[in-house]
Amino acid sequence: IKMNFWIASKYFFSLNNGSIINIISVITIIGITFSTLSMIFVLSVFNGFEQLVTNLHKEHIPNLKIEPVTGVYFSIDSIIDKNVNETVIDKLKKYNTIIFSEVLEQEIILEHQKSINDSVETLKSFSKIKGVDKNYNYVTNLSNYLIVESNKYNFFDFNNLNFIVVGLDIASKLNLSVANTYEEASKQKKLLNVWNLKTSKRKPELIKNYGFVNTGIYSISPDFDNYIYCSIEEARHILDKPNYCSSIELRAKDSSFKNLKKLIQKDLGDEFVVKDFKEQMPFLYKMVNTEKIAVYLIFILIVIVTMITLVGSMSIFLLQKKEDMFILACLGSSIKKIKNIFFLWGQIIIFSSIFLGVILGLFLCYVQDNFKIIKIHGNFIVDYYPVKINFMDTFYIIILVFLIGLITSFYVSRKKYFYKNLPFH
Repeated sequence: IKMNFWIASKYFFSLNNGSIINIISVITIIGITFSTLSMIFVLSVFNGFEQLVTNLHKEHIPNLKIEPVTGVYFSIDSIIDKNVNETVIDKLKKYNTIIFSEVLEQEIILEHQKSINDSVETLKSFSKIKGVDKNYNYVTNLSNYLIVESNKYNFFDFNNLNFIVVGLDIASKLNLSVANTYEEASKQKKLLNVWNLKTSKRKPELIKNYGFVNTGIYSISPDFDNYIYCSIEEARHILDKPNYCSSIELRAKDSSFKNLKKLIQKDLGDEFVVKDFKEQMPFLYKMVNTEKIAVYLIFILIVIVTMITLVGSMSIFLLQKKEDMFILACLGSSIKKIKNIFFLWGQIIIFSSIFLGVILGLFLCYVQDNFKIIKIHGNFIVDYYPVKINFMDTFYIIILVFLIGLITSFYVSRKKYFYKNLPFH
């Protein structure tokens, strides 16, 4: 084996003599190197975008979210452990490392009667009402996303059940401002109402309530700017769901989310599902994973096409080394040993290409991460391509390129055509 490897390495390091076979071999190395480099960089960009989205949403999306397995709502008074007469809330209160908030959410139509030039124009928009309790800001840091705040009224003061905050999208559609005076608040309470979409008649029904006072406008992203937040007591009154929740959102004080998720799931049983960050945004992560799979498939095709040059260079190389094969056969080498020499030569090309590709790919990721040299043109949240190196992706790329190269070099080196008429004993 050592002799086979020594001969193969001598062949490899003689690639600088300028012959056509050596030029083709160098082109093969460059092609495989570039394919490996590109795979590492492109997948690192995907990981970078995933991390960017996670960082954008991790503040306002809870660490864990508890929802009923069947149905939309569940009663917080229902007993889930008959042995000790405990409810969901009782179970959660036992955990000292979490803060949780009861949430009631439903689609609605928000109506605002706006005075324009001595006339009243009624503006309506589909929205989602989200009733939350006093712990909600500690769970999601909603206050950090307020872009306009009332100087007089604070939404998180739940002594007044009529206070709300609205998303920028809803505020724009309804031409809705923030109440900074008692007069503005009084006017809004008369002109800002809710239409409930879920009725027995299957038609929107105007809910008669005391009206709302908008105390702030928040902005997170277009997907989340169509909510109005109110106290959960008011939401239960509007939706006629006393003591009901659609979910319970919680934030953990430590980072052991996976273990905590398992413990809570075990405590709550099969009637509830505990969702982590990724499970709360399934569409996003399915899209990212699908695109990564598509990238893998595209690059597999590119690597396979690149390996055609390896087939060509190995074939020419084998034909060129007929004289060397004859000498080795005369010296007593078996056909298996000679085949292994050229198989190892192909493997050295693959290993050197992978090594160069990985080093250059990681270096390019490092440069992009620190110097942001490749820019994104257009209106986006960042003006450069973010990157995050995932060493498992790098490992998979190495294995992928190695296996394709292994199969290619093994196939070519075993072709009987190249070993005809040799004096094997």
